[in-house]
Amino acid sequence: SISGVSGVCPGDETELNIEISGTPGPYNVVYTDGADNFTLNNISSPHEVTVSPAVTTTYTLVSVQDLSVANGCSATDFGPGVVIEILTPPNAPQNPVDNVFCAGDEPTAISVDDPGAGFTVRWFDAPVDGNLLASGQVSFTPAAAGIYYAEVTDPNGCTSTSRTAVELTALDPPATGAISGNATPDCGEINVVFSVAPRAGSTYVWTVPNEAVIVSGQGTHEITVDFGNRNGLVSVQETDENGCAGEIVSLAVSLQNCPLIPDIELSANSVCLG
Repeated sequence: SISGVSGVCPGDETELNIEISGTPGPYNVVYTDGADNFTLNNISSPHEVTVSPAVTTTYTLVSVQDLSVANGCSATDFGPGVVIEILTPPNAPQNPVDNVFCAGDEPTAISVDDPGAGFTVRWFDAPVDGNLLASGQVSFTPAAAGIYYAEVTDPNGCTSTSRTAVELTALDPPATGAISGNATPDCGEINVVFSVAPRAGSTYVWTVPNEAVIVSGQGTHEITVDFGNRNGLVSVQETDENGCAGEIVSLAVSLQNCPLIPDIELSANSVCLG
């Protein structure tokens, strides 16, 4: 007889078991896959043969010759054989969700749809072969930006024949231009305008020296400032439409025509007459 495991995943190997009873053997055996005949010489019983059919295939014995008997008696009636069914593999993961993160921040997660109960998603760093990075999760947070690949394994252990690419992109922070404006206003001067080149979708957080006041424009690329009597920095940090913050840009302000302010410290010391 010839037997084997019925369900096999595409591309996998399986074993056919050939078993002959009644005589001690050895045997010459011919079996077929329906298209070609294969000969096994001088085998014992039972005997295993490794096969890897591309499609569902029926294997049957064609002939068995017992070499332990003079003149080698042969048999040719062996029944229907065994059907090795090739299972349908699962689909590749569906609906990949790419993601972005700001360079210098922690990476964010990418994901695919949940394939359902009994199915497992596995993540790799290559479309074929590659390194297994994570298993059993539809959402995956890589260590760095790049393109990653998800595959699905079904309850039979069959794997999707292709992988789904999902991309994680690191976004550069905005490069804020230099601050334009009067760096030498007079003490107490009002309505002094400072600005940077605007970028669509960006917001801007400004700071000014002590005693100065931002009259208008906080959050935009241009502010109006009323100054007091303190020098210092006018600074701005830009955050773009993706939430990425740029480097702080500053302009040193040196006030002019400021009144002299005496800096006198008195103490209650006693002085003797004479």
